[in-house]
Amino acid sequence: MKKHLFKIISIFTIFIIMFNLIGCKKNKHHHDFRHYEKTEATCEKEGNIEYWKCTTCNKYFSDANGKKEISDVTIKKLPHQYIGFAYSNLEHTKECKNCHTIVDKEKHIFDENGKCSVCDYQDVLEYSLFDDNTYKVVGPTNKDVTKVAIPKYYNDILVTIIGDGSFAFCESLQSITIPSSITNVGQYSFTGCISLIEVTIPSSVRKIGEGAFIGCTGLESITLPFVGDGNEKTNFSYIFEGLLLTLPLPSLPFIEKGVPQSLKEIIITGGNIIGESAFTGCANVESITIPSSVTSIGKSAFEDCTSLESITIPSSVTSIGESAFEDCTSLESITIPSSVTSIGYAAFYGCSNLNEINIPSIALWCQIDFQSSRANPLSNEQAVLKINKEEITNITEEMLEGVTTIPNYAFVGYHKLQSITLSSSITNIGYCAFFGCASLKSITIPSSVTSIGYGALSECLSLSSIIVDSNNSQYDSRDNCNAIIETSTKTLIVGCKDTIIPSSVTSIGELAFTGCISLQNITIPSSITSIGYGAFYDCTNLQSVTIPSSVINIGAGAFAECTNLKKAIFEDPNNWVVNEKNLSSDELKNPELAAAYLIDEDAFIYYAWTKKTA
Repeated sequence: MKKHLFKIISIFTIFIIMFNLIGCKKNKHHHDFRHYEKTEATCEKEGNIEYWKCTTCNKYFSDANGKKEISDVTIKKLPHQYIGFAYSNLEHTKECKNCHTIVDKEKHIFDENGKCSVCDYQDVLEYSLFDDNTYKVVGPTNKDVTKVAIPKYYNDILVTIIGDGSFAFCESLQSITIPSSITNVGQYSFTGCISLIEVTIPSSVRKIGEGAFIGCTGLESITLPFVGDGNEKTNFSYIFEGLLLTLPLPSLPFIEKGVPQSLKEIIITGGNIIGESAFTGCANVESITIPSSVTSIGKSAFEDCTSLESITIPSSVTSIGESAFEDCTSLESITIPSSVTSIGYAAFYGCSNLNEINIPSIALWCQIDFQSSRANPLSNEQAVLKINKEEITNITEEMLEGVTTIPNYAFVGYHKLQSITLSSSITNIGYCAFFGCASLKSITIPSSVTSIGYGALSECLSLSSIIVDSNNSQYDSRDNCNAIIETSTKTLIVGCKDTIIPSSVTSIGELAFTGCISLQNITIPSSITSIGYGAFYDCTNLQSVTIPSSVINIGAGAFAECTNLKKAIFEDPNNWVVNEKNLSSDELKNPELAAAYLIDEDAFIYYAWTKKTA
C-alpha cells in the first residue's frame, strides 16, 4: 500500500513540475502577475525596467496582458562619472558626481609658482576656522587672481562656507571651482566679478546670500541647486540684487544690478518648485534647465523670457501656473508631459512663435484642467499638436478610449483639426472645448453625451455637418437640421453655416452661431421666443435677419461684430427696451436703422433687449 501511495505521489510531483515548466505554453494556465515598477540604475547598484512576472511560471513580460515575454529585466550599473578634481590644500582626488566614490588620491605636485601641475590647484586663499571645526573662505590673498579652486579640505578640515564679500571686486577672476563640501555661499560673495563667465554651485549648498553675483556682467552660464536663496526667496534675480550695505569697503564702485544681459544659460539641479515670478524678465536667457525633482511651475515663472527658445518640462511636474510662459516670444516648441494635470490662466498667452506642442496621447491631454483658453498652448494661431513627432489632424475613437470628458478649452483654437470621432465613453464636452477649430468640418455626438458646454463648437468656421446620435436622450438633430438641439428645452445650442432652424425650436442658445463667418442668411421661425447672448456674434457675412414677433428677448451682443448686417426686420417693432431705455417703434420699423442698433458697440450690444408684454 505504501509503495502504491509513494508511486501516486511521485507521479503527481512529476506532473506539477511538468506543469510549471510547460504550463504557460499555449496559455494552459491563467497568469498570476506581480507588477514591478521601473528602478533606475546607479553607480552602486543595478536597476530594472518596468515588468510583470508570473508567480506561477516565473516568466517575465513587458506588458500587463502577458503578450510579450522578455528574458532580462535588469539595467546595468552606471559607470562612475568623474568630473574634474576634488581638492584639499595637500592633495587632489577624483570624485564621482553621482555616488561620491573617491579615486586617484595623490598629493599635489607644485611648480615654482605654487601651482599643482596635475590639477591646477593653487592655494591663493585665506581661511577662518569656526567653532564647529570647519573652515570659511575669507577671500583670495590677491584680488588680481584669475582662477580659483576652493579646496574641499584645508589642513584636513572641511571647508563649508564662502564668506560674505569674499571675492568681491576680483575683476580678473575668470574661473571658480566650488567643492561639494560648501553649504553656504555668502551675500555679495562674488560682487563685481566682471570677468567671471561660468559658475557651478554644487547641490551641497543650502543657502545663497543676497546679491551673491551682483555686478557679474560677463556671466554667461550658471548652475544652481535651487532658485533663489534656498530659504524664503524664490526669485532667481535675488542673487543679482541687493543694497551692498555689508561690504567692508570705504567706497563702492558703480554696480550694475539685475540679471546680467550676458547670461544665456541657467541650469537648476534641484528643488521641488519653480516659484512665482522665478525667472520673470530674464529677457536674454536662451536656455533654462528644470530638474526632475520639480513638481510645480509657479505663476509668471518664465513670463517675459523673450529669448527663451526651448525648455523641457520634466515628467515630475503636475501643475503649470498662471502666466507661467506668457510672452515668451521666442519659444518655438514645448512638450507637455503626462504628469501635468493643471495649466493656469494665460500660461502660454503671447507665445507668438510657439508652433509645436508635443504630448504623449490625446487621452492624457484630456486629463488636463485648462483654466482658460489662453492656458492652452493650442490657442496660439500657428500651433501644431504632435504625438511621437506625428502631426494630429484627426481625433479618432481609439485615441479617446476610456475618456469620459473633453475638458474645457481642450482643443481651443486648434486650426489643424479636421475631424473628430467621439468614443462612446464620452459623457461630457466642456465649454469652448473645440472653440475656434477653423478646419473642423463635421462632428457626430454619440448617444453617451449628456452635457455640452456653451461655445463648445463656436468659431468653427468650416463646420458644415452636425449629427446627434438618434439614441441620445439629452440632445437631438431633429429634421436633419445640422444643429444640436437640447431636447428638453427645445433650445438650439450649436449651429453651423448649413443649419436650418426647425419650427419646433423655441430658443437660440448662447453663442450658438458665434463666428460662423460663412453664414449669409438665416431664417428664424415664429416658434422662437428668445435669442441668447452672443448667438450670432462675429457672423461677419450675415447680411439680413428677420426677428419674428414671437421673440421677446435678445441677449447682449447677439449680433455684435456682424459687420455686414445691413437689414434687420422686426415683425413687431413695438415695446422694445434696452437698458431701461424705450426704443422708438418708428426707428425699429426702419430695417437699416434697426440693424445699426443691433450691432452698435457703444449703445446697445452690451445690454439685453427685452420686450414689454403688458
